[in-house]
Amino acid sequence: AELSRRTRLDEGRAIGIGGQGPTLVLTDAEAVPLTPSLSWRDARASSEADEISLALSSDWRFANLNASLPPGGSWPPARLLWYARHQPELVARARHALSIKDYVVYLLTGMAVTDPVNARGLVRAPTGEAVPEMLSYVGARDLVPPAKVPWASAGLLRHTVAEELGLSKTAVVAVGWGDVYCAMLAAGVFDEVGRAFDIPGSAEGIGATGPDPVEVGGLVSMPVWPGRTVTYGSTQAGCGSVEWWRRAGTPDSPVGPDMIDRAAAQAPRTGGLIFLPHLSGERAPLWDTRIRGAFLGLELDSDWRALSLAVFEGVAFSVRQVLELTSTAVPNDGPVLLAGSAARSQVWNQIKADALGRSVVALREAEASSLGAAMLGAVAGGLFGSVMEASSSIARTYEEFEPDPSKRARYDDLYLIYRTAQRDLDEVHRMLHDARTRWSSSWRAGTPSAAG
Repeated sequence: AELSRRTRLDEGRAIGIGGQGPTLVLTDAEAVPLTPSLSWRDARASSEADEISLALSSDWRFANLNASLPPGGSWPPARLLWYARHQPELVARARHALSIKDYVVYLLTGMAVTDPVNARGLVRAPTGEAVPEMLSYVGARDLVPPAKVPWASAGLLRHTVAEELGLSKTAVVAVGWGDVYCAMLAAGVFDEVGRAFDIPGSAEGIGATGPDPVEVGGLVSMPVWPGRTVTYGSTQAGCGSVEWWRRAGTPDSPVGPDMIDRAAAQAPRTGGLIFLPHLSGERAPLWDTRIRGAFLGLELDSDWRALSLAVFEGVAFSVRQVLELTSTAVPNDGPVLLAGSAARSQVWNQIKADALGRSVVALREAEASSLGAAMLGAVAGGLFGSVMEASSSIARTYEEFEPDPSKRARYDDLYLIYRTAQRDLDEVHRMLHDARTRWSSSWRAGTPSAAG
């Protein structure tokens, strides 16, 4: 309502949609949710992902899906199989399996449609052709809606919705894309091959563009259109780690992001603190649901400034780890493009440049995902003939951050320690995971153990 008072929404020709994922919900024929969604951080389907990866080999998946997709608990096929195994009565009642943005598109248009990214693992990229063998294996042959390119029209806005929101009844709604892909589009990631990127959000999407899909263990390699593929990894807690620290560092009075920036900027660069940002397990490149976060190297004089710096550095090291793996298959020697609200932090951007040892270029448009979604809508509405035309029309401004050579040795040392800690603490994480499972089982049974 506030937006309609400020803008002539009734003159809008198209609506672009972007949304977080992979989050999946089962709905009935009227798009009424039948159960709470499985959010992108939910790892309950990990065992189903392992089962699928054994039943359908990586070679088969690469050949039939035309993409490299590391199986994990957030994988759409694994989630559908989890529903079939654990909530079969709901699957029997379900008509659609929709991502969050697909659900919104349905409410706006009455059309059930998805895109090849949100249906990854179930359709062939980038065309969206269904893969019957996969759909049959997970028991979802009739649940997954048709997949179209994200800039295609999903349909016209429902008249009742247009009247309620004050929008044009002839407005076209784009199929839409995931929020990370929208941000990539806004930043110009797809404009040419060899562009490295980091899209910081609750998680981080990190990788580079190439011409064709490649197989790199632990990374997604997804063609977005012929001749353009994005190879990347999504971590589990990028800005999510900073948000956790914002709350946990001062629990009585959570601080704003600018205070963490100032604390990290003031921290002396002589300490040896390491932060592992795996607060809810890790996706790329480890794919380990048991691993957890940690501070290492704490001393009596480790203050809030030093810990704030360590949090920023730990996430920067996770970016470096994924980029190093990406570079083994996709050359990307230029600056790393940053896009998203977190890219407004000059302190963190500089830390990333120093930790990566390469230039970082931040898009000044904070709402990158919204900009990318608007570009999809503009193409769907006929304002541009293609997404490349839409991208070339955008006047982008960037801020560049160069690595400080004097800090290279320190960051190389810390990164080596970071990687060593990941490896050598594996048994500790396993023991903690097993202990938590035992304690949780005891509490659910109403007989807490002595250890609990």
